[in-house]
Amino acid sequence: FYILNPTQNLPSTQACFEGWLAEQEGWKGVAAKPPSLPEYQAGLKSDMFLYLGHGSGKEFLAGKPIQELESRAVALLMGCSSGKIKQTPVGGTGTPVEYMLSGCPAVLGYLWNITDRDCDRFSKKLLELWLTEGK
Repeated sequence: FYILNPTQNLPSTQACFEGWLAEQEGWKGVAAKPPSLPEYQAGLKSDMFLYLGHGSGKEFLAGKPIQELESRAVALLMGCSSGKIKQTPVGGTGTPVEYMLSGCPAVLGYLWNITDRDCDRFSKKLLELWLTEGK
């Protein structure tokens, strides 16, 4: 499942991925609109969850609602600082921790701000190698 450019302000990212994602067999998702709560929840229960937008998508779903989902998706959060974990006296907090607590077996994200062009290039190559090289 993918969420692509939900805030509608990354036109080059959308142009880079929209056609390619549509060609992937069995993939569903939303582009150029915020995901509904049921779409987001269904995405985290799929095999792979791909977020391509600003940040980690926490403005659409965060905190306890994520942790209660019983997710199973490998989560690829491809936005600036999407993988950043804040250290507190009792441990780490942040979106990646919430996804792992929900059951995601793996979470991949960026630890710092990155240009959308670099993010697109890295994300595209990662997906191409992961999804097409094994066929």
